[in-house]
Amino acid sequence: MARSIVLRAFLLLPIAFVAAFLLAPLGLTIAVSFWRRVGLSVRPAFVFVSYLTFFDSVRFAVLARSLLVSIEATVLSLFISFPLAAAMSTVVVLVMAVLLMGWYLVFDMQSFLGKVLSWRA
Repeated sequence: MARSIVLRAFLLLPIAFVAAFLLAPLGLTIAVSFWRRVGLSVRPAFVFVSYLTFFDSVRFAVLARSLLVSIEATVLSLFISFPLAAAMSTVVVLVMAVLLMGWYLVFDMQSFLGKVLSWRA
């Protein structure tokens, strides 16, 4: 019984870590994004001015362009990396087969030469 409680406590540690260091700051960021800017400070208020400013400014165009560049880079890397990985896996398999066969032949030849030389002696 005590062991299951300890195991459950260990399973809850990652959940507590994520809640403390990911969800709490994310929630605070979202909450503050609705606040109103007054001078150099912000005051709690539920307004959409920050979001309207973001979507009507150059920042949204920069975000859209960044997303487009990231999609292009991902697609390009996929088109380059998958054929290259397939070729490398084939070459690696062939090289490993040759190395293993060479390894086998070396030891087999040693055995054969040992037998031949022992018969001659």
